[in-house]
Amino acid sequence: VGISFIIGAAYGPIWCIIQAVAAADSKGNSGKAIGLLSIASGIGGIVLPTAIGKLANAVRIENALYVLAVAAAIGFFICFKVKDEEH
Repeated sequence: VGISFIIGAAYGPIWCIIQAVAAADSKGNSGKAIGLLSIASGIGGIVLPTAIGKLANAVRIENALYVLAVAAAIGFFICFKVKDEEH
């Protein structure tokens, strides 16, 4: 729990930076960019923890956490794919 708190506190300022960069790079569509970020984080904050919890009830918790790691890796690769396509 302590490590999760430390990681969350470290990532808190990053969210503001991500929103600022999205708004600055959106070429007049800052509202859409911020809205998309909010929607994605809301869905990710509701769907993924619920799915991991349901999965943890069906299988061992370690396997459920592997699914979480895979989801994070997929998000990582999507971010870099989108970034490469923009430039």
